[in-house]
This record gives sequence, structure tokens and C-alpha cells, in this order.
Amino acid sequence: MISIIPLTYLLFLALMLTPMTIFLIIQVANFFNQQSYLSKQAIKAHQSQNKKILLISNYENKYKIANIYINKKSWHLALTILYNGIYYNTKMDKYWFAKYHNAIGFIFEQLDFNIIARQHYLLASKICPNYKYALKNLNRLNSNEYNRDSRI
Repeated sequence: MISIIPLTYLLFLALMLTPMTIFLIIQVANFFNQQSYLSKQAIKAHQSQNKKILLISNYENKYKIANIYINKKSWHLALTILYNGIYYNTKMDKYWFAKYHNAIGFIFEQLDFNIIARQHYLLASKICPNYKYALKNLNRLNSNEYNRDSRI
């Protein structure tokens, strides 16, 4: 009887810690993959002959890196990349401008700056009416505010 208690305790600990350990290993692997992507982009930018203010080569890579920062909830870094991308990339097509403004709107919505988020969603939908995510986010934001106002 006495030898069963430590064995069940050990089995219980193993069953509880194994899923947590697997989850942590997956999270660490994702983190290192994202960090290696950022490092590769910075190395490419330094090796290029075209040394500009921005370290990232094109607007698609800037958007990917901004999404990495959004996933990490590093809002200020994502906003910096997105605003610089809009300011310095005047040759972007309308779809990408809309995508950038939609991402900026999403960040401001996460920070509860709904008025600014709405402005960016509206701007994205005006720039590229075919970009459906901006309209979807704008409708969601409006319905959330309507539900909040009706509870008051």
C-alpha cells in the first residue's frame, strides 16, 4: 500500500507535465523560427547595395515582419514598420496600401482606440474596395460598439 502512493503520484505528475512540456517546446520552436526570419531579413538588408532608411527589402516582407510583431503583441514595433512602409513605399499597389491600413486598424482596435481603428478600416476600404477584410473588421467594430452601447 505504501509503495502505491509514490507510484501514483509520479504517474500523475508525468501525465500533467507531459502536455505542458510539449506545448512549451512547440512555442520555443515557433519563437526561434520567427527570430531566424527576422535575422535573415536584417542580414539581407545589410548586404544589399541599396542602403536606405528601412532595413527591409520590400513591402511584403515588411508586412510579414509586422505580423510577427502583432502576434507577439509588440504593437509599437508593428505600427512603426507599417507606418514606415506606407510612407516610404509610394510604389505599392492599392491592395497592399489597404492591407497595411487594415493591419494598423487592427492594432488600434486591440489597444481600444476604436475611433482611430475605424478611420484606418474606412481608409482601407476606400483605397481598395475589393479588400473585404477591412469591411469585415469595420462591421465587426460597429456591431461591437452597438452591443456595448445598448447595454448601457
